[in-house]
Order: sequence, then structure tokens, then C-alpha cells
Amino acid sequence: MAERKFYDVHCHVMNLSHPNFVAFMRRFEPMVKENKLKIYLGGNLLFFSYFLFSTLSPRVFNWVLKRIGVKGMVDRVKNLLVIMEHDAGSVFSLLEQEVGREFTNGRKLIIGSYNYDKIVLTPLMMDFGYKNMTNPHLYYNSIPVQKPIVEQVQDLFNGIKTYYALGHREERLIEIYPFLGINTANYELAKIEKMLEKYFGAYRGKAVDFQKNLGKFTGNIDEMGSNFFSGIKVYPPLGFDPWPEEREERKKVELIYDFCTARGIPLTTHCSNGGYRIIDSGTADLYTSPARWERVLKRYPRLKLNFGHLGNQGKRRDQWEKEILALIMKYPHVYGDFSCRGFDNRYYQSLKQVLNQGDEEFKKRVRQHILFGSDFTINLFWTDSYHNYIKIFQDTPYLTEEEKHTFASVNPENFLFN
Repeated sequence: MAERKFYDVHCHVMNLSHPNFVAFMRRFEPMVKENKLKIYLGGNLLFFSYFLFSTLSPRVFNWVLKRIGVKGMVDRVKNLLVIMEHDAGSVFSLLEQEVGREFTNGRKLIIGSYNYDKIVLTPLMMDFGYKNMTNPHLYYNSIPVQKPIVEQVQDLFNGIKTYYALGHREERLIEIYPFLGINTANYELAKIEKMLEKYFGAYRGKAVDFQKNLGKFTGNIDEMGSNFFSGIKVYPPLGFDPWPEEREERKKVELIYDFCTARGIPLTTHCSNGGYRIIDSGTADLYTSPARWERVLKRYPRLKLNFGHLGNQGKRRDQWEKEILALIMKYPHVYGDFSCRGFDNRYYQSLKQVLNQGDEEFKKRVRQHILFGSDFTINLFWTDSYHNYIKIFQDTPYLTEEEKHTFASVNPENFLFN
């Protein structure tokens, strides 16, 4: 009997050297705006405490944070930073221990009446680069912040090698098939072509090809070839424009879409108004919008494209989600994952309402193109652990067992390997 697998199609394994740290700090902007009054009052409390007692003890600091209601947020940031202090191999081992301790029976992940032999993670690499960084008010802005993707590649695949060195592949609960991050704005056309040929030239979209390379990284990136990466990740708020007006930039993205369409290579794009951002918010929204991608899909209707976060816009209207659902109905290989959204039953209740709207064709088609994703480690901003995120999905009464299996196993296999 073939192995049954549970897929997390949207996760990240990064250490503190990988992100552009100014972009990392910008993740806090929405939180600061939402808690502006509390932070202002808390800051004044701390100031008067120091003024009166000429010291600021950790006990007083924690008391103030709790009183203004942001201590939970601070603790979660600390929790995230602790994970990012670890190397990738340690993170994979921690996840295996965590999931194995909480969810497995006889080394099988249990979701309702479904048993899964393996958990498949697809860590999405992010090409932070440096060319589009805009901080004109900073003194050292004249020195570009260089974050070459090659360092992420080496760290991630060394981590995968370390994880599989702990035992035979068959004994490991987790299989790891990363996506290569590419920001076309950071490279010349010839460089992009070389990268695609190197990492995807012999791509067939067969799981067995990737399994053969698990843990086989030699430590030398020059010796890597096809079937180490299972797909490509792009990230518009980092300056990636899906459909540039400038001719030379357009050629770069067309090269990727031509290559992916011809070989069936899956491509995931960030689609949320949150996240890492190195360009102004207006341009980031323009590039991220599903409407920008509809231009791509008109030209490449068979492109295998996943919209990460299912168009989440926070407290704003769900316009992007509606646009993604329309694209799912129009194009055969468009998907959406609900990573970094399933933090409580309220979300799954709203997802159920989406699934039950429209006619029978809509209900069937959408159910076949929704994917489970966690956005770990970034989701630690809003939850305490990987275990918590999966448990909420496991226990929610708003999805049937069949729907859970479809979103976390059937659909991801179609996205990745068919």
C-alpha cells in the first residue's frame, strides 16, 4: 500500500542571518498601529517608573507589558527568535519530536480517521536580495544590504542533511522538498536562465526524484542539480513584479513562466498585505494583488500557481480572496493555501461559508484547489507552536474529515507532483 502523506505546502525555516532585518522589523508595523494607544501609555508608565525609582526592573517591565495587553505579543516574538537561533537541522528535529509526541500513534500522524505515514514540508525560500531596499532616511542606506540566496540554500540543505543523518530516510517522519526563492529584479536575464537550467533542467515532477536527493547535499552548492527544489517561490513585497511594464524586466518573468509551464513546475506567490516588505506599501499591494497575476494567467493559462495566505488582508475587505476564487474557477492549475490564517475556529467557520457558497460546480472546484499551510515559523507571531496550529486544524468541527484530508493530502499532491 502506498504511503499516505500529510502536506504543509507553506512553511519557512530561516535563521536570523537570512532575512533583511529592516524588512523583518516592518512586520511589526501593523501590530504597532493596532496597539498605538496601549504602547503610548505603557511607555509613559515605564518613563515615570524610571523617573521615580532611577531603575527599571524586569518585574516592573513585565507588569507594564501585561497591564497594557501586549505581553503575549512580546513573548511570541521572543519565542520566534528562539526558533530562529537554531540551525535548520535542529528545527526539523524539534518539529518531528513535537508532532510525534502530540499526534502520532505507531509513528503515524492521525487526523480523524486518516493515518499519515509522513509529513511533507516545502520550506519556501525568500530572495531578500538588496537592490530594492528603500530607507532614504537611514544614514547607512548608501551601503546595500546584501542577502544572497546562496547562503540560505547552503544553510537549509546542510540542515536537511543533518536531519537525515540521524537515521534512515524511511525512519524519519518528515520529508523536506524546498522551493527556491527568486526575485527577478535582483538578477540579469542570463543568470536567471542559468539558475533555472541548473535546478530544474531535469525536473519531471516525480516525488521519487526528490526522495533520492533527500539528505544528499555535499556541502558544495556547485554540485547541486535538478530535483533538490520542488518548486519556485516569489514574494512581491520584496520587489518582485509579476508583470512588469519595462521590457527587459518583463523578459525575466516570462522566462520563468515559460519554464514552469512547459515542465509543470509549481510556483507559489505571497498574497497578503502583511509580511516582509522592502518597498512602499502602495507598490507592494499593486504587485501582490491577484489582479496583477490575472495578466500572467491570461498569457500562461496552464501555469501551476498557488496564492499563499489565500489573499489575506487582515481586517480589511476580503477582495483578494474573492479574486483568487474567481481565478480558481477560470484556470485549471490555480490554488490557494490558508497558511497563517487558521489560528482559531472562527477562521475555519468563515472558510466553511466560502466552501458552501455558489453552485455545485463552484463547491467542487474550490474544494479541489484549497491547500493546507502553516507559515511556520512566521506564524509564531500569532500562535505558540507548530503543534497548536495543526491541532486547531485537526479538531475544528467546521471541516469534515474528508475535507481535511483533501486540503492536506489530495490537493497538495496534485499541486506538487501532477
